[in-house]
Amino acid sequence: MEERASKKPKWLGTQEAADLVGVTASTVLRWLHVGFRNRDGERVRLRAICVGYRFKTRRRWLREYLDAVAELKMPTPEGVAARIPESPAARRRRGERARQAALDRLDGKRR
Repeated sequence: MEERASKKPKWLGTQEAADLVGVTASTVLRWLHVGFRNRDGERVRLRAICVGYRFKTRRRWLREYLDAVAELKMPTPEGVAARIPESPAARRRRGERARQAALDRLDGKRR
C-alpha cells in the first residue's frame, strides 16, 4: 500500500516550490497570478490548484514554467536582480546558467 502512495506525484505548496528553485514564496505567487507574456502576447502562468486558501503545484508544472521562461530568453529568477547593464549575450548566458541551476535543484541535484 505504501508503495502505491509513494508513486503519486507530490503536491508542492508555494514555500516548497520556492525552496526547490531558490526563490521566495512571493515570487512563486507572482508566477501563479501574473506570470509573463510570451512572444505571441499570451499570458503564461505557473499552473496550480487552489486548496482552501493555499495554492499547490507540481514539479512538472514548475519545470514547464521554467522552460517557457527559457524559450523567451528571459533570465530566470536568480538572474533578475538589477545589475550594471550587460551585453545581450552575457545576459542570455547568465539566464541559461540560472535556469540550469534551478532545474538541477528541482531534480534534486545540489551543487
